[in-house]
Amino acid sequence: MSFSHCLPALPKEEITPKPKKRKEKRLSDIKLDKPTGDDEPVTKVDTAALAKKVRDWRKNTVMGSCLDGSTLEHLGVAEKTLSEESWLAVSKTGLLCIPCNRASLNGAWSDGTAGSDVKDLRLWFVTKHAKSKSHVQAVKQMLKVNAGPAGAPALSEFEDVLDQLQSGSSLRGTSKSSFSDKVALIAWSLQEAALCEIREHLRNAQTLSLTRDARRQRLLIRFGSCDGKGNSHAGILGLVRDFGDNAGEIVKATRHILKRVCTSWGAPPRWYHGPPAYFNEELFNYVREHIELLTTDAAANEILASNIGAGHRSSKLEGDTVETALTPNLKMIGRDKAHSFRRLMTRPFKCDEYLDSIVDEFVTAKSSVVQRLRNSWDLKRILTEEIEAADPELGTNMKSLRAAKHRFESLAAPMGRCILYLPQFLKTMQRICESRADNIATETKAFLQGLTAEKLLQLSLLADGLDETMLLVRIVDAESVDVASLPLDIQALVDRLHGLFGPDRLALTTPGYTKYMTDLLQQGNVSYIVKGQVHRLRLPNAAATMDRLFHRMGCWMKLVMEVLRTEWPDYTLFASLGIFGLAKTTAKTTMAVTEFSVDDTTSGRDRTDERIDKGLKRQTPDGEPNTIQAWLRKRRRGVDHAIQSVENLDWDLEGVEQSAEWSEWHEGEKQFQKDKQMKLRLEAIEFGTLDLTDDLRDEFMKRKDVDALNDKKLIADRKRRERASQKTKLTLDWEAWSGMSFWVESQTPELLRRLAEHNLSVTTDRWMADGFVVQDAAEPPERVRWIGSLMGKVLVDSSAIQGKGGLLLYFKPARKNKMKLHITRDFKDSHRAIFNLINRALLLPN
Repeated sequence: MSFSHCLPALPKEEITPKPKKRKEKRLSDIKLDKPTGDDEPVTKVDTAALAKKVRDWRKNTVMGSCLDGSTLEHLGVAEKTLSEESWLAVSKTGLLCIPCNRASLNGAWSDGTAGSDVKDLRLWFVTKHAKSKSHVQAVKQMLKVNAGPAGAPALSEFEDVLDQLQSGSSLRGTSKSSFSDKVALIAWSLQEAALCEIREHLRNAQTLSLTRDARRQRLLIRFGSCDGKGNSHAGILGLVRDFGDNAGEIVKATRHILKRVCTSWGAPPRWYHGPPAYFNEELFNYVREHIELLTTDAAANEILASNIGAGHRSSKLEGDTVETALTPNLKMIGRDKAHSFRRLMTRPFKCDEYLDSIVDEFVTAKSSVVQRLRNSWDLKRILTEEIEAADPELGTNMKSLRAAKHRFESLAAPMGRCILYLPQFLKTMQRICESRADNIATETKAFLQGLTAEKLLQLSLLADGLDETMLLVRIVDAESVDVASLPLDIQALVDRLHGLFGPDRLALTTPGYTKYMTDLLQQGNVSYIVKGQVHRLRLPNAAATMDRLFHRMGCWMKLVMEVLRTEWPDYTLFASLGIFGLAKTTAKTTMAVTEFSVDDTTSGRDRTDERIDKGLKRQTPDGEPNTIQAWLRKRRRGVDHAIQSVENLDWDLEGVEQSAEWSEWHEGEKQFQKDKQMKLRLEAIEFGTLDLTDDLRDEFMKRKDVDALNDKKLIADRKRRERASQKTKLTLDWEAWSGMSFWVESQTPELLRRLAEHNLSVTTDRWMADGFVVQDAAEPPERVRWIGSLMGKVLVDSSAIQGKGGLLLYFKPARKNKMKLHITRDFKDSHRAIFNLINRALLLPN
C-alpha cells in the first residue's frame, strides 16, 4: 500500500520534480521502476518452469480483462493494443505484475517476488491478484483511464476517517473491524493536508500570535495569523506530551512544535513510501520573527519561559546549543484572563480569617455540611426526602453538591444551594443528630450549636460577590469573547460590587442570596432542635452587626480592586483595545447576565427513568420556570436594574484600611499585589510597552541583576540534571575511543572482533592501557581498580562491548589532585604492592 500520491498539494519550493512521462507502449519495451531482486535473489526459483507457466497463462492474464467493455471502447489505439498484452512477467526471484511495478506499489507482485514461496503454484494464485483493487487501479493508471492514483483509498474513505476523528473517536475506533495500517496512513495524510494549509497561512502572515497551554505534561499551542490584506486565520499548531515542567523544557517543546509544523512529511507511520521528511528552515525562521504576541497562564514557569523565548533571559536555560531566541520580536505577553480573573475569587476571601472559616465550615472542610452530604449516599437520600416533602419554591431537582476544591468558582453551586435550601439542610442535619450516635452526629451537633445569623448573612454576602465575579470569568472564558468590550465588562463588575456592598448596601434589598437569607430570618424559617433545645435564628437588629458584615465585604472589595489592577493593567495592549468597543458606550455598563447560569455539570440531573413531563418546566406567575438557573438569571437582572437606578457609585475604599476588620493578612495580600504590579510594570518596560522613567530605573536595574543571578542558578540546575541523566545511560563513545588501547580481562573471539571493528587495540600492559574491559566493572581486579583510579582510566563491562548492556565508569585521575601524601616506613614494608602502584603513578609523566 502506498499513499505517496495522496499527499496534499504543497508549496512550490516543497514539490519534488516529477520524472518525464514515458513514451513506451509495448510491455516488452517497458523498464521497471522498482528493483526485481536481480542483484541478490532471496529465494532460488526455477525461472524456466515459471516462464512456461506464464506462457500457458497468457490468455488468462490479459491486462484489459479487469476492465468493463465500455471502458475499453474509449481507449486510444496505443492503449488498446497495450490492454491486449499480458500483465504477468517473470523475474529472477518470482512472478512480477508490470502495472503494479509501474505504479510503485508495495508488495511481492510489485517487487517481483510473488509465488517464490508457493510450492504448488497454480492459476488461482494469479487470478486472485488480478481481482484486487490495487491491481485494477494500477492497470487504469497505466492505460490512462480516468481513475484515482493506484493504491490510494477512495475519497469516501478519507471523508469517513475525518468525520470519525472530528467526532472525537480514536484511530482504533475509526476502523470498522480492527485498527489497521491503512487507517493510520489515511489519518497521517489528513494531518499532512491540514499542516500544508497551516504552512500556507504562516507563510503569508504579517503578524502571528500564539496561545500556549500546559497541563499534566501536555503542551498545546494554538495560533492566530493576519496577512497583509487583513485576512485572519486561527488553528492548532500541535500538541506534545511528557516534555517536562520547567521553563527551559517548555521553550524546547514550543520549538519542537514549530519545527514539526515546518517539516513536510514528518513522522510518517509504517508502510509509508514517499518523499523523505523535509524541514523548511526558511519558513521556521520566518515564523519565529513574526510572532508578536504570546498568551499563557500566569504560572511561574510559563512567565519565565515567555521571557526566555523573547530573549530577555538567558537562552542557555533552554539548552547549551541554543544561540538565538525563539521569538526575538515578541512585543507582548498576554495572560490567560480566564485563569487570572479567577484570582478575584480565590485570593481576597482567604485573607479574612472569618470569611475563610465560614467557607471552610459550610463547604470545603471534610466535616463541612456540603462534603458530608455529598460523600454519603445515606445522608444525600435524607436531604432528597426533605426537599421533596417540602416542595420548595425552586423545585425538588436539587441533588448534586459536587465541587472541585482547587477551583473556587466551582464552589458557587454548592454554596448557593446550601443557602437556597437552608431549611431542608437544617432538617437533614437535625435528623442526623437524632438518628445517629457516631462522629458525624457529634460534629453536626457542634455545627448547629455554633450556627448564628451573622454567619448565614456573611455567607450570603460572599455568595453574592462570588456570583458577580464569576460572571466576568464566564465572559472571558468564552471562545467568542470581544477583547474590546472587556474594559467595559470590568467596569460593570466594579459598579455592581460597589452598589451591592458600598454605602447604599443594595445587597439587602436587591434579589439575591443576601435578600433571600434576610427574608428567611425575618420570617423565622431558620429553626431546628439540638439536644432537646429549640433554636430559632432571626435577623439581627443591632446596627453594629450589619456594619461589621459590610466592613468585611469592604475589605474584600479593596483586595478585589488590587487584584483587578494586577491582572488588568491600564497600560496593556488589551486595555487599549477598549476604544474599539462600540457596543456599549456608558461607564455604567450592563454585563451579559442572562447568558450564564449554573454549569450543567452541577445541576444534579442524574435521572435514569424517562419523565412524562420532560421538557416542560413548572412556571411562575411572571413566566419564569421554578429552577435555580432561572432564579440566578432573575437575581442578575435585579442587580442590573438596581445599579442603573443609582446615580453615584463611587466608593472611597481607602477608609476600609482603618476599620477593625482590616488585618495584617489583608495588608500582606495588598503588598503582594503591589509587588506583582511592579513586576508587571518592569516587564512592560522590557518589552517596550512603557518608557523607562527615572523613578523606576533603579528597580529595573536591580531586577536585571537578580534575573542574571537566577539564570546562573537555573543553568547550573539544568546541567546537574543532565549529568545525572547521562550517568544512568550506557553510551559507548566509539568515535572518541578510536585508536585507544584496552586491557582485556577475559579475551574471547567475539570481544576482540568488536574491539577491532571500532579501531581499538588490545594491550597486556595495564599501565599503558587507556581503558580496561573487565567481567564486572563494579568489582574489577584490585590492580585494575588502583591503576584506574590513580591514572583516570575508563572501566567498562565486557557485556557492554558486546552490545548486551552493562556498566561504564570514568575515573578522575587521583594523582592530579594537589595533596601531600605521607607514607610511613611500616606502611611501605607491609603494603609493598600498593606503595609501588602509588610511586609509579607519581613518577609517570603526565
